This record gives sequence, structure tokens and C-alpha cells, in this order.
Amino acid sequence: MSTKYLKHPNPVYRNNPLIEALGLPLLKDDLVAKCTRKYSTELELDGIPPEYHGFYRRTAIDNLIRFHEPRDELYKIYDIQRRMIESGLVRRNPLIQPANKLGVPIMALLSAINKDLQESKNKTTARAPANKQIKSFNVKKLGFAEVDHSYVFAGLSGVGKSSLMEAMIQAEEQVIYHTSYTDSNGTKHPFQMKQIQKLYLKVDNRKGQKSTLLSILESIDALVDEEYTTSLKGSDIRELIAAVRKAVVIHGVGLIIFDEAQNLAPSSKNEIIGASERVSMKFLEEIFNHISVPTFFVGTFSLLNLFTREMTIARRSAKDGCTLLSSCAIESPFWDRLCRTLFQARLLKTQRTEYEIIKNHLHHLSAGLPAVAVSLTRATLNFLSFLAPKNQDFSVAALNKIYREQFEILHKPLEALKNGNYIGYEDFEPMHLLQSVESAIKSQFSQSAKVSEIDNLLTGNPVIKKPAVATEIEDAISKDLDALAQGMSPSALVGDFQSNTVR
Repeated sequence: MSTKYLKHPNPVYRNNPLIEALGLPLLKDDLVAKCTRKYSTELELDGIPPEYHGFYRRTAIDNLIRFHEPRDELYKIYDIQRRMIESGLVRRNPLIQPANKLGVPIMALLSAINKDLQESKNKTTARAPANKQIKSFNVKKLGFAEVDHSYVFAGLSGVGKSSLMEAMIQAEEQVIYHTSYTDSNGTKHPFQMKQIQKLYLKVDNRKGQKSTLLSILESIDALVDEEYTTSLKGSDIRELIAAVRKAVVIHGVGLIIFDEAQNLAPSSKNEIIGASERVSMKFLEEIFNHISVPTFFVGTFSLLNLFTREMTIARRSAKDGCTLLSSCAIESPFWDRLCRTLFQARLLKTQRTEYEIIKNHLHHLSAGLPAVAVSLTRATLNFLSFLAPKNQDFSVAALNKIYREQFEILHKPLEALKNGNYIGYEDFEPMHLLQSVESAIKSQFSQSAKVSEIDNLLTGNPVIKKPAVATEIEDAISKDLDALAQGMSPSALVGDFQSNTVR
């Protein structure tokens, strides 16, 4: 199938096949539809003996770990990423000959990368050891740094950051195949390229720089069926840096997303390179900054500690801003959509408790963290499925019982989140900064960022409502549930929370 090109309305972006091949961006409704994975409860129990029905209902309950309800921030993040891609590709036009203010020939960029590598090797002496970072003198001469962008997307574990990223990436074809292009003047340009829209990688804190560079090449190999990794396994760290740069240029990589970016190491004053050296923001910035490849960092709030130290990245990210997610507000449309999916009364025989009560109580117990709400619901529904039909009520008492018995490990951190005691749990340690982060960012970036881009940076502020009050009837039901559950192993009814993120 031949690639279709859209004449770009913005003349600065026009006649660049890498940009015009992207076509029209997805509209919000289309994006949401593509990123939604419905929860299926369909069961065909005809011919199955009744005594086995409970087991198969539990398999339907387990489908809760496979659905994905897009967060309200989905389109905002997509829009930002799309604009970052187009802005980064402006200077990497494969048809530019010779270099001008709108771009540099790809061959000139590849040549500059090779020159920087060779000069770095030539300067390696006892006084200038090989473990110093490659200086991009020749690449910098091409003037790419001025159009770069970085973005930070940080939030609590369990708010659905990674799920959102993965769903967005899967919503579009990630590889575009070019064979020829006709510009706005009617001139036909034959050229071959396998263009990668977004490159997604998870940062492993156990991997050194060499392993991370090879992982980047492995990701490119997997998308475009190349063999960079195999051919470069014996290369030294400097050769790998040059190879990664060339690969992202050759394949027109629009954006690199680093997930779990809190695992990046703090940058030292003098960045050094080596196979076992840990990867830092400064290390990644030096690789991608000067070749006009935007970077998008995703991680927990611990990422903020790293980000504030990397002032060059912080200044550049002011062009686009950042998004910080704490727990979900109970009034948010997303929380309502999520809870309506979780309220699976059809899987139970006797549902008496009303939806709004469950919605509010789930928010109270989970502190508005979607992953906790999903895991707690799944465990509770599985537990209830073992009981007699008259006792199968998805209720406050049932939720309290499972939360008390099977989620004890989360009690203290969740209470810390509800009460604003953010230093009470390691994942919340940076959260005490959030109360002033908006004013601090506005102050820092007031000269370079638009107010509209930095207002309301922290989305999903928790609005914790009072929990549903257990009545005497609920207390009695809870005691009945305890009695009915005697002899049942809680560990057999619920999987580990860490594996049950919102999918």
C-alpha cells in the first residue's frame, strides 16, 4: 500500500514527506475509541454442569485485568506528542538539498555524526580518557538544538500512565513506508525509508549505558526488521552512541518515550560513559538533543527529583509543559466510567447495594488509584462468587472485608495518601512538593511559557469523600461473610496488586 501524503497547512512543515506522511491527527472521539478495550463478561454455559458455573464466572471476573478505560488526559497527551513529532522533524527533511533554514540533508547529518565519533576517538589520550562523553561539535554546527523538546509525564504508581502510553502507541501504525513523494510543486522524489513515529522504551535501573543503547537498537530492529543489534554487539560505547544517533535519523524517529524514567540515575557534574555506567537524563540528552529528536519522560513522582536537577531539560520542556497525575478525583468522568465497568452486578446472583455507594466507597478505600480499585474489585467479586446466591451482594461490607484481609500491605501508604502525609510512603516522598509545584514552575518558566500551558499542571487531585457508613445491617452482613469465608484461603482469591494495573 502506497503512503498517502497530506499537504500541510503550515508552510513551515510543508514539502517534508516525514511530516506530511503522518496525515491528519486523530480526533478525540476516534482516539478514545481506538484506546478503549471493553470488559467482556460474556459466557456460554450451555452444556456446562451447574457446579462448574462459579469457576467460569471467575474467569470472566479475571478479564478485569485486560480492559482499558482511557483517562481524561488521553487526548491532551496525544496532541502534545503529535506536535512534538512534527516540530522535531522540521529540520530532518530527507529531501532538503542543500541545507537551508528549514532543514539539513540527512547525509550531512550522518556525516557529522561520523566526524564527531572519529574526532572523539582521535582525542582519546591519557589526559582525555575514553570515558568522557562524545562532544557533538560537528552536529551542533548544523543548528538542531534550538528546535528540541522534552516533556515530563509523572504520577503515582497505579494511575495508569504506562497503560495510557501503550494504548496510544497501538492506536496508530508506528512504521510508515516511503517509496516516492510528490511535493507541492508537482516534482516527484523517489526515496526509500522505513519511518518510525514513536519509539517506546522502559528504563531498567539494572542496565548500564551499553545495554540501554543496545535496547534502543533492538526496539528499532523489531519495528523495521533490521539487524543493527547483531551487527553492533562488539562495538564500544562511543560507536554505539553514534549508531543509535544514525539509526534514529535513518528511520526518521519522531519521538522517543522513556517509561519508568524514575530509574534514571542522577547526573554527575562531569558525565562519563562506559558499559556499566548507569543511564542519566544528561546522557540521553547528549545523544538526542542535537539531532532534533524530542524526548518524552514518563515515571513516578520520584522523576521530579531528577528533573529539577536537569535544568537544560527543564528549560526546554517549558516549551511544552508537563503533566502530573495524583489520584483520581471522585467527580471526574474517568472515575465514573471506570467504576461503572467495575460494578459487575450481572456476575452476581443478588445485588442489593446501589452503584453510587460502591463508587464512593471504592474511591475511599483505594484513595482514587485506579489500579487499587481494579484489584480490590476483582478480589471482592471472586470472593463473593464462592458464596451462596443470596449472599452475593457487591457491598460495602464485602469490600471492607477483602480490603482488611487481603490488602493489608497497602493500608499505610493509602492512608498516607488520603491524609496528605506524603512522606509516609516511599512512592509519595516527592509529593510534599506538589502543594507548591505549580507556583514554582510558573515562577521558573514565566519568561518562556504561556500561562495557559502551565495552569492546572496537577490533574486528578484527590477529593476524598467520607466513606459510606456501615450500618448495623452491614455489620451483621460482614460477620456473616466472615463466617461463610472460614476455611477459604484469601491468597487464592486475589492476585498480587503489583500485577493488576489498569489495562
